Amino acid sequence: MENLDFILRTQNGVGLSDSSSSAGESGCGEILATPNLRVYSFSDLKSATKGFKPEVILGVGGFGTVYKGWVDETTLSPSRFGSGMVVAIKRLNRESVQGFKEWQGVSATDTLSWDLRLKIAIDSAKGLAFLHTSEKQVIYRDFKASNILLDEVRSYTIKPQINLIEWAKPLLPRKRGLKLVMDARIEGQYSSKAATLTAKLTLHCLEQEPNNRPSMKEVVEVLEKIKAMK
Repeated sequence: MENLDFILRTQNGVGLSDSSSSAGESGCGEILATPNLRVYSFSDLKSATKGFKPEVILGVGGFGTVYKGWVDETTLSPSRFGSGMVVAIKRLNRESVQGFKEWQGVSATDTLSWDLRLKIAIDSAKGLAFLHTSEKQVIYRDFKASNILLDEVRSYTIKPQINLIEWAKPLLPRKRGLKLVMDARIEGQYSSKAATLTAKLTLHCLEQEPNNRPSMKEVVEVLEKIKAMK
């Protein structure tokens, strides 16, 4: 793993690339025996990011530099600049301890099942509903995935490099778009009706006009209905 240089994030999973030569060209051998990982060559990533040009840099951190890139929505192969699905490509700093630890976290992350994800959503919604309907109503302004503690050692975190709402909202109303949003790793664990109703609830919660959004009590009711679907 000493030659690992890149992490590519899509909504369906993670791709890795390793550099086996000083020029940075990648071999195409398997890095891990994991079906959810795809190996990209250096030239693939270079093509997806327009040659790692400065204008596609999203940010720089202790792990290295993050670039914006594009891949085909179906094949996940590099696509034309500005066309296809947006991805974040992290070019790791070889001397960065943070970068190596992040790679370990990405490659070793457990996949949460559909049932567990739904349970997290229901329990979270119940907590917010309680705050909103208590005698002294409380509006919790810092509610986000990374603040949901699952157990003593793990919190429910996501690290999007793009705005998830802007990316997902136009996809949710369409059947094909919804398939792109759903995590491919849990395909078969839920019914199409459950996925469709979840998408409708999400869009309802994202209404531009606040008064048109459901209350958290209503959100709980719909989530419980989804849970009962087989």
